Amino acid sequence: MAPGDVEAGDRVAERTLGARHCLQVREDGYCFACGSENPIGLALDEAMAKLLYLQDIEALTCEITVRLCRAVTVGEALKLTACLVRERRRLLELQAEAVSQDGKTVATAQAKFLRVGSCEINA
Repeated sequence: MAPGDVEAGDRVAERTLGARHCLQVREDGYCFACGSENPIGLALDEAMAKLLYLQDIEALTCEITVRLCRAVTVGEALKLTACLVRERRRLLELQAEAVSQDGKTVATAQAKFLRVGSCEINA
């Protein structure tokens, strides 16, 4: 590989990275937790996203691990909780839990979210 090829690759990576910094979150009505246009319900990912949204933090899920602990019936009411565990620059770590009406944990999740938002692009 020629030295020029490496430099060209680095410039592409910088432009791509810059584009990621400029992502913006917008409301489309289909949020799985709170969307007025979404007819099907809730999820742990959306509980964590809603927590950040209510704190005026624009972020997108970049990694999530969900552990299913017990079966539930379709339509069964669940209590969802979410908390921000750690914040490091643009990376946010959260946890969530779904609990049945009888107090049993039915699912847990851990996720990493990446802050997004508007930025200026230098030409």
